[in-house]
Amino acid sequence: MIIIWGSGLYGKVDKVPGVGHVATNFGHLYYIPLIPTQTHFVISESSSGYQSVPIGMSMKSILMAWFRTAMVFGILMLSVTSIIMFSDRHQAEGIINAVVAVGCLGALIASYFVGMCAHASYERAMDLADAIGLNEHGRQLLDEHYGVVPRKKKKRKVPKRRIESDDDEYEDY
Repeated sequence: MIIIWGSGLYGKVDKVPGVGHVATNFGHLYYIPLIPTQTHFVISESSSGYQSVPIGMSMKSILMAWFRTAMVFGILMLSVTSIIMFSDRHQAEGIINAVVAVGCLGALIASYFVGMCAHASYERAMDLADAIGLNEHGRQLLDEHYGVVPRKKKKRKVPKRRIESDDDEYEDY
């Protein structure tokens, strides 16, 4: 028997335009996220890995990963039971299961695109900008994107952060 386990990023939330998004690294079994280990602000992703800055654990990301997993299981289970109900000539129950499965599919899709689930608010974007050490020019671009009146320039020392890559190499930026 083959057992597939490892770790991966799940729970993509709080997209910040032009900068990145928040995701949590989970220990998984058969690609089912089980144990959250670290939340990251992902700056870039590619087929060979990702570059990120570790941030504090995000309950929103963790719960969204588990919610999306539950929706996938719900879609699969309800679809199978709907087919079984239709084949046993229990059309009413089959229709109910099919409608709920479609509702789960809608909730899954919405979790990737609805504002409060997918996109960071202005305040959250600024908190993430602080966490990753975004420079003043980047903050001004965020102000423009969110339609916020530009702030007065403050002299503020931005701490230098390290970018963590999934291949355990570190680079300063």
